[in-house]
Amino acid sequence: MDYDELKLKTRQGDIDAATELLRLARARPDTQTVLLCWSVAHPVRFRAWKAFDISMRAADWLAGTRGEGSHRSITIGINTTERIRTDIIANALLAACRTAERTPFIKRLNEMSAQILEYRGQVDPKLAEQHLPGLKRGIEALLLSEESELDAALDDVETRVAQILKL
Repeated sequence: MDYDELKLKTRQGDIDAATELLRLARARPDTQTVLLCWSVAHPVRFRAWKAFDISMRAADWLAGTRGEGSHRSITIGINTTERIRTDIIANALLAACRTAERTPFIKRLNEMSAQILEYRGQVDPKLAEQHLPGLKRGIEALLLSEESELDAALDDVETRVAQILKL
């Protein structure tokens, strides 16, 4: 089957097609198709991704970044904004962990989430502004990575969390 046929079968709930399409989508890379495959073949990972994505969109909105389309949000004070964004990122990690199965991967994410929550009052707004985009990309890469790449992706995210928390 070609790529489009596999997509159609995946949308119809075919787990075998989703597994094959996932391999092809990662090679392209096609993030939206990877997420489609997860929703069928790996629903736990898909829910973890969605929890993270929704929380990061909320964090961007609170920070006054431009929304999709013509929507704009109101910017609130930088210190308050960063504290709220840090809380949201921590809660996003916690939500992602709680929706996923207990594995070493999830255990390390839980530890990072707890660390963010514990040290959130020590966040330097300038450091946060500098490192949050990288942290977001790191967590996205972590959630999209193959099992064999998880340790390296986790190390990257832990480094970024430490930079934001000045640890």
